[in-house]
Order: sequence, then C-alpha cells, then structure tokens
Amino acid sequence: MVSPNDPKVKATIQCIIEEFFLTNPNILLYQCETGDNRQAMRARLFKRWFSDYVFAERYCVKVSVLRDEDIDNYIALIVQKSNPKLESIVKDFDEFIGFFGTKP
Repeated sequence: MVSPNDPKVKATIQCIIEEFFLTNPNILLYQCETGDNRQAMRARLFKRWFSDYVFAERYCVKVSVLRDEDIDNYIALIVQKSNPKLESIVKDFDEFIGFFGTKP
C-alpha cells in the first residue's frame, strides 16, 4: 500500500492538475471517494498537497461538504484566478452546493 505521504503520489496529483488546465482552462470539479469512510482524510491530504504546489497561487480552490444519508461528501472546485468568470463560477458552485444541501 502506498503511503499518503509518498512524494511521488503528491507530484503525480500536482502534474495531473497542471496538465488538466493546459487543455481544459475553465473548471475542475472533484469529489473524494467515500467507499472506505476516509474521504475527510483525502480532502485534508489534497489540500496539503495543493498548498505545496508551486503554482497554487494561480488557482481558487473551494471545498464544500454535502451530507447525504449520514455520509460526508467532500466536493471541490478549482478555477484559475485569471478566469474572467471566476466570481460567477464560485457563486454558481455555492448555489449548487446550497441546493443539494437543502432537504425537502
């Protein structure tokens, strides 16, 4: 089993983000896997890896938690700060989270 502190995994994740934004300049959404109830740990680890990323200042990262059937779902948005629609994108993300966070 690979340790979450493995620098190769960290570098791989950072490379994936960089490559993603080279070909998809708009938005990256992700959800931490929940199958083993370690999603909170994954969210903290990703946050730590991203804060160590040499180009982190280029991005706006917004993490939200949606609780559904007693499971916390960590969902995040990453947008380049240079995106001219940044404010609108973050607002839409917040509204989306708010909509799904409200139970009928």
